[in-house]
Amino acid sequence: MVQFLGATLGALIDPLALLWVALVLAATLCVQRRNWLGTTLLTGLAILVEVAFGTHLPQHLIADLEAPYTADCHPLPKKADAIVMLGGAHDINARELLRIGFIEASDRIMTAIELFRQERAGTLVLCSAGAGTGAAGNAIEDSEAIEQLIHRWNLRRGQILRLPIGKNTADEAREIAALATRQGWKKILLVTSASHLRRAEAALRKEGVSQVIPVGCDFRGIGPDGRWSDHIGLPRTESATILRMWLHEQVGWWYYGARGWR
Repeated sequence: MVQFLGATLGALIDPLALLWVALVLAATLCVQRRNWLGTTLLTGLAILVEVAFGTHLPQHLIADLEAPYTADCHPLPKKADAIVMLGGAHDINARELLRIGFIEASDRIMTAIELFRQERAGTLVLCSAGAGTGAAGNAIEDSEAIEQLIHRWNLRRGQILRLPIGKNTADEAREIAALATRQGWKKILLVTSASHLRRAEAALRKEGVSQVIPVGCDFRGIGPDGRWSDHIGLPRTESATILRMWLHEQVGWWYYGARGWR
């Protein structure tokens, strides 16, 4: 009981939970004042917020995107031509000791480095999604920061190549395909967030890279390990983030199809 109350109080400090409570209280006030239109609108909003952010709906939706990219679905080959990590895995932050601001998608960095450490390929390709300010106050691309980290930790197991900053996944796919053609690569390990792999893999195949072995990470959905089983039913910001990711991938899939990028 104490643990439940503690979890509930902790959940109530979430902005979305506070919004939901405010909607419920406002709807109750409307009932007392016999304002049926206000009651209907506020109750409807409260139900919408609860279903979208207080249930497991976002986790189930994102899990459907991630399911084809679990480790058992795509066994790793003993050797590939290159490991490619897509950009957007971290921020450049000069206030950090490592000069890197890790985020949820930073699983990509650790996954790519581990594949490199295991010598699954002799080349690691780092894509770049942006730049920031380095330790000396100079501009530095996010891929360069990862390369520096690999050097400092003595994790280099072969050559490291960095691609120019790309505007989107389609840009990255074109750069990767061009590099693969120049290098004569056939088999590529593609590392990115599992929910993003469907679109990324399709874009890479569209550019002519036929042997793409997807390596998923940054899993957010409900899996066989029972994640999210501690959910107590109050809306949470994390669910909103996951729902935004799912919507981003759905719109991106449609958009890439319309542009002929997949």
